[in-house]
Amino acid sequence: MNDDTLRLSRRWRWAGYIALAAVLGLGLWGYTDPDIILTWENLLALCGLA
Repeated sequence: MNDDTLRLSRRWRWAGYIALAAVLGLGLWGYTDPDIILTWENLLALCGLA
């Protein structure tokens, strides 16, 4: 792979890490706070997986 391809794949990898952290953070926040109605099914629906 050339240098540009490595940079692009590295950016996508970090974007994926940030997206995963955001989804897991929202899930944890919804799990710990009883006032927020946020379930795993809703998160999956937001990600287009349900």
